[in-house]
Amino acid sequence: FFITNKEKNGTYMLIMLFFFDFMLCYYSRYIMLYEKYLELKKINNDVLYLFKSGKFYIFLEEDAITINKYTTLKLIKHANDVVKCGFPDNALDKYLSIFDNINLNVKLVEDIDISKSELEKYLDMISKLDLDNIKPIDSLIILYKLKELL
Repeated sequence: FFITNKEKNGTYMLIMLFFFDFMLCYYSRYIMLYEKYLELKKINNDVLYLFKSGKFYIFLEEDAITINKYTTLKLIKHANDVVKCGFPDNALDKYLSIFDNINLNVKLVEDIDISKSELEKYLDMISKLDLDNIKPIDSLIILYKLKELL
């Protein structure tokens, strides 16, 4: 089995596109979290909002700074100097107990609404697919995008 230079270049290009798309999905999801954070803080600034993000729970901005004063969770600067801190989802009960013991008003935010236009974009793309000629890598990329949206 030999791979020609043309196939290598195509494979590299697919990998780069996949990586770029992954980063775009990651940052757009992060932007959605940040926007939701700002919206919730306008409603009730006294609550510390803990967001589910993939396999982690994270606090953002002022909430992260407050939590850092009471725990060993490390502050990390993210895109546009937004501060966050967090922990893996398997440590949720441990940290909720800690927050409760020190009387912190923490609220879990596990579901972030996905914009219908994003979902419609991918559904439209799927409806136009030529299923008889699609490459396996293209199928995986589409599935990954949909998984991130849902």
